[in-house]
Amino acid sequence: MKGIDISHHNGTINFNSVKNSGIEAIIIKATEGVDYIDPKFKQHYNGCKGLGFHVGFYHFMSEKTDPVQQANDFYKAIKGLSYDIIPVLDIETNKLGRSQKQISDRCISFLNEFKRLSGIDCMIYTGGYFGRDNLDSRVKKYKGWIAHYGVSKPMDTGFQVVGHQYSETGRVSGITGNCDMNNFTDGIL
Repeated sequence: MKGIDISHHNGTINFNSVKNSGIEAIIIKATEGVDYIDPKFKQHYNGCKGLGFHVGFYHFMSEKTDPVQQANDFYKAIKGLSYDIIPVLDIETNKLGRSQKQISDRCISFLNEFKRLSGIDCMIYTGGYFGRDNLDSRVKKYKGWIAHYGVSKPMDTGFQVVGHQYSETGRVSGITGNCDMNNFTDGIL
């Protein structure tokens, strides 16, 4: 299914136009790190409700804050909202020079806490090379949504791939400027 992921960077969106352009799934940025809720989160959620989209949320993992607290903040932000796409942990940076085990340990702390709170396993969003090289087999047991641009199928990362972000410069009616474009399987639901 055709999908997009959105955040405050996409501004105000005309979701009726997005729907008419053939988009079926929307994954909305909810939170990042600790104590940060995307400024357009609720507006985007309210805008796409009731239009027949598959809807989900993602959390951008900060390297500088506690992963357990990050999971708590993400859970609190989306608790009580209606969605049918598996919640997403977005892990794509290693500016602090952590090892594969250290990065994966942080992911597992987040994933275990989110599961404890919600009863739901997340899926993992990551770049192809980042995921292949920086995440270990414990994290790769989760479903993967892989960013790999300019190809029809993402590179092998060790994940069971349920989503492919194939462009960050897509255009969709109802959104001004570039938009992340994705192909998803029913495995995201």
